[in-house]
Amino acid sequence: MVFFSTYKLVPTVRFYTKGVLIFIFLSIASVSGIFLGVIFGSLEKLEILTLTLVTFSLGISFEILNEDLVKKLEVEKPCIYLCNHQTMLDLAIMGTHFPLNTCMMVKKSLKYVPFLGLYLLTSQIAFIERSNIKNAIETTQKLAKDMKDKNMGVWIYVEGTRSEFTKADLLPFKKGPFHLAVETGYPIVPVVFSNSSKVFSMKRKVCESGHIKIKFLDPISTEGKTRDDIPELMEKTREVMMTNLIEISK
Repeated sequence: MVFFSTYKLVPTVRFYTKGVLIFIFLSIASVSGIFLGVIFGSLEKLEILTLTLVTFSLGISFEILNEDLVKKLEVEKPCIYLCNHQTMLDLAIMGTHFPLNTCMMVKKSLKYVPFLGLYLLTSQIAFIERSNIKNAIETTQKLAKDMKDKNMGVWIYVEGTRSEFTKADLLPFKKGPFHLAVETGYPIVPVVFSNSSKVFSMKRKVCESGHIKIKFLDPISTEGKTRDDIPELMEKTREVMMTNLIEISK
């Protein structure tokens, strides 16, 4: 009785309680995903499990604002999905709405996270070590070849790390995803998750029920583009992401 009273009144208690639940749920999803990854070799089959565990257990709901565009993108040419990155909760959100025929590029350190790392190793994941320029270039080149050979897209958190912003904002973008876009000739599809700082924040010890909006933006063509066009592509992508991030976070 005392615990439940404290849980309702003290935000920090709710944060640690739900934090433990998130770890447990993602661990369950990851362990299940290991077997699915071996069988299917992708993240797609994790969607229903993650959606059930995170949405209903933690009271966090998600909404895709333009589902028609998402369905259209999945049946057309593979895309390079560039998404903003706020907290560890993003992985759960991504797992509920992951595009078909798409792999993922993540930082190498995630390989060593219990359960999750093993699951990622059994899926179509490209691990990149950004501190090692040679490794980063080789990983990007190999991924570009695999994407063309398998006719698949890729999901990348374009900021490279979690922002933890309390308002709608973006960290500087990494250049690697844009080199990949130019090399493959695949269109860039910006994706924005509304600011989730009131729902989850490691820095401020927040974990509350809430609603998160997801918006896939119109593709940006990279056909005929070269490395010289990368600064322009980065600027255009950032501009549309920032505009829409602010809009859906109101």
